[in-house]
Amino acid sequence: MGGRLGIRSLKVPPYQGRNIDVGAAYFTASEQDFKLKVEEWLRQKLAHQWVDTFSVIDEDGISNKSGPMRYVANGGLKNLLFFELAKLKDKIDYFQDYKVTEIEINNKVRVDKKQFEAVVLALPAPQAGRIVLNSEIKSELSKIKFNPVLVSWFSSNIDLAFDGMFVNNSSAVNLLINEGSKQRDNNNICTIYSTHEFAAAEINDLDLAQEKLLNEVNKILNINSSYLESGIMRWTLAHPMPSERPKMPTNVAIVGDAFSDNPRIEAAWLDGSRVLEQLA
Repeated sequence: MGGRLGIRSLKVPPYQGRNIDVGAAYFTASEQDFKLKVEEWLRQKLAHQWVDTFSVIDEDGISNKSGPMRYVANGGLKNLLFFELAKLKDKIDYFQDYKVTEIEINNKVRVDKKQFEAVVLALPAPQAGRIVLNSEIKSELSKIKFNPVLVSWFSSNIDLAFDGMFVNNSSAVNLLINEGSKQRDNNNICTIYSTHEFAAAEINDLDLAQEKLLNEVNKILNINSSYLESGIMRWTLAHPMPSERPKMPTNVAIVGDAFSDNPRIEAAWLDGSRVLEQLA
């Protein structure tokens, strides 16, 4: 879930230190196994229900669209990862938090020269391919492709009159999120999710991309704001294209939402938990 749980911390008062999600904006729950996990997060006060209705803007104006309940994590989605990792440390014999640089896969698996019986690649396939030394596995991983997204944000003195908004009449902007609504603190912070096409074209010049996205949002919302703070980040491996799970040796597994018909946080969690059950 790591990439989907990216966060940034704002730097400019009055929102200094305020976290915003720059990976996934929220999550939904449809399958019973994941619903039980979400209920645990709710009991632990790690997450809360947000809204089930978003605004939609297109050539005909603004309307509302109902959908599944959206959930958000208090203080940012990455807090869910920290909670689950803390539990994991108590259940396994070996736990070390460091950056892996190479994985050798033959009859045994060696992660940075330390031998294991099996390995789970719980990261996007292109990233896994950079550290796996086996050429056949690299070739399999290279078949899984992703679309990029640029995520920009701004804080201002302007009240945002929506919770979330799907943007259907822009070639640059796909989704707007009212962070103040999402975190229930009424802060005037908006996150902007670009279209895949815009990200692919603009990903190498983030300053210009940010300017274009902010100008586009001014037009969409019909505002002319001087921002207190703004920023942008590239999410290169944002949305997986439809993919079959690559062929792996029996002592190697790769997990993620790339192998789901509907990539999302729920799909990533379910895929990982089920693969780990099989290995166990």
